Amino acid sequence: MQTIRRQLMTAARHSGQYAAVPSHDEIVAMAPVAIYSCLVGDPYTQVAIDQELAGMGAAPDEVASMFAVMAAAMLVEACGSTAETTALATRWTSRITARSARAVNARDASAA
Repeated sequence: MQTIRRQLMTAARHSGQYAAVPSHDEIVAMAPVAIYSCLVGDPYTQVAIDQELAGMGAAPDEVASMFAVMAAAMLVEACGSTAETTALATRWTSRITARSARAVNARDASAA
């Protein structure tokens, strides 16, 4: 695990040296590292990524957008097609929306 983390972080640091948009390639390279660290339960890598991003002065919306694009690409590969990935995202969105609606309804009921 340490070897993979080290390799990915090294790639992230060096990938942006010749980028047209400063830090763009570095941030994109960190996305799979962040996802990997979540999957294997490695909080130290996430802290290292956070520190790298802070050192670059990366804007949160920029990071979120790039991480989302990379996660979507990885999901399409894992699911096998864009249609299957879209169905997966729809299911997750429905679950989260339903959970949020229940929480709002419970708050409203207790306030009444």
